[in-house]
Amino acid sequence: MRVDRFAMAVTDPAPFAIDLVQPTVPVVRGGELAIVVKLTRQPGFDDPVEFQPDFGPTGVGLPPKQLIPSGDTEAVLTVSADRNAPLGKGPLYAMATTVNDTYHGSGFGRIRVSSQFIEVEVAEPFVELASEPTSVRRGGRTTFAFDVTPKTPFEGEAEAKLLGLPKGEIGRAHV
Repeated sequence: MRVDRFAMAVTDPAPFAIDLVQPTVPVVRGGELAIVVKLTRQPGFDDPVEFQPDFGPTGVGLPPKQLIPSGDTEAVLTVSADRNAPLGKGPLYAMATTVNDTYHGSGFGRIRVSSQFIEVEVAEPFVELASEPTSVRRGGRTTFAFDVTPKTPFEGEAEAKLLGLPKGEIGRAHV
């Protein structure tokens, strides 16, 4: 449907604001990046708030709606970059919305606010890890060997952590 007009009104300020913390590192191709989301609540506003990124750089996957529960003021927005995402920087922002259709009985529907734009950089990973498929039975132990291929030159030492292992297991390597 096309419209030739928009409804607009001057209102009281929203009872909350949402801010994305500018990341200091890039998201690498085939990787993920956690971005801190801060919710500033005005006194007396303790309702849950949904947020979702509406726009991001090409090749960067955006997660679905998330909820910041009553009383909380911080969350994490995790974005991912495709293996062939274009290298470079691009804008990202998120929208936050009250969960209830009427805020404190005002009858005006949901309140929706936008964060500021931040820049997300997509970069090549420093290294690429490859391994042969292997398996281990639950409760068993095994060693996984990885071939490490440098992708982006760097000086010094680095440490790689294998995430997603069962609780109590160690997954570290020096590169």
